[in-house]
Amino acid sequence: MNTITTKLAGSLLTVAFSCGVSAGTIVSERVGLGEVEYMAEWYLPDVESDIPALVYLQHGFGRGPNNLLDLATYLMDKGFMVLSVDANLAGGNPRLAARVVDQFTTAPPTPPNGYEMPEKFVAAGHSAGALNATLIAEGMVEADYDGYVGAILLDPVDADNLMEEAMQASISDGKPVYAILANVSPCNSFNNAEPLLSDLSGTTYVGLKLTNRSTHLDAEASNAGFWAPLACGRARSENITTLMEFTAAWAYDLATGQISSEYYPGGSEVEALIANDDAYLLK
Repeated sequence: MNTITTKLAGSLLTVAFSCGVSAGTIVSERVGLGEVEYMAEWYLPDVESDIPALVYLQHGFGRGPNNLLDLATYLMDKGFMVLSVDANLAGGNPRLAARVVDQFTTAPPTPPNGYEMPEKFVAAGHSAGALNATLIAEGMVEADYDGYVGAILLDPVDADNLMEEAMQASISDGKPVYAILANVSPCNSFNNAEPLLSDLSGTTYVGLKLTNRSTHLDAEASNAGFWAPLACGRARSENITTLMEFTAAWAYDLATGQISSEYYPGGSEVEALIANDDAYLLK
């Protein structure tokens, strides 16, 4: 059983709901990043110790944290702490990225309910939120922040040619960047991030493109609402499962330094997708 706690006007509203493999708590509260406070969702796993990483999970343009509820809950059920901030992601919101970097490298926010902030930080995001994640990654590298371990991009969308340099900064610093792309569509700016991923140097594997009826909304799972699937296509359960499993495996490996071989070239999960024409390797 999971629990939602919302902090509003100094009071607590707690609602229990069932939606996962293990127990956890979702807390809605305002979080200060730099000089600005944002409404945010904390996903707190059932265990308070040995949390492998904080996954900073950023939603896309015109969306909100609730659109990534399924994915964030899945990561929480796998033992990660997740922070999802509600913000305007136009152009990837470089100012937000700078505020995140400044806050985490100087005085990280305090998680609620007595939890301690994990030492490791994974930058992740969907669509324009993925661009935001790359800008955070670049800033973390420039700040020489030891906690930053890598980035995970979910059908990323570039703007103003910001993404390639930001991704390259992370990879050149030895911090991997992994991505899952969907089929080309107007909703992902016709895969404008794919050639950027392919051009990165210093790495031979940056992830997968799902090809069997994948959509830009795979990361949003059942949280896409009514209108977005009409424009972008409804996510299929097989692609949702793949995206979530790879995201969790990559995040765990980034945090621990291990390699879950099945989620990399030659591994069983990757090879099965390729053999069934469900995906191809990026790079």
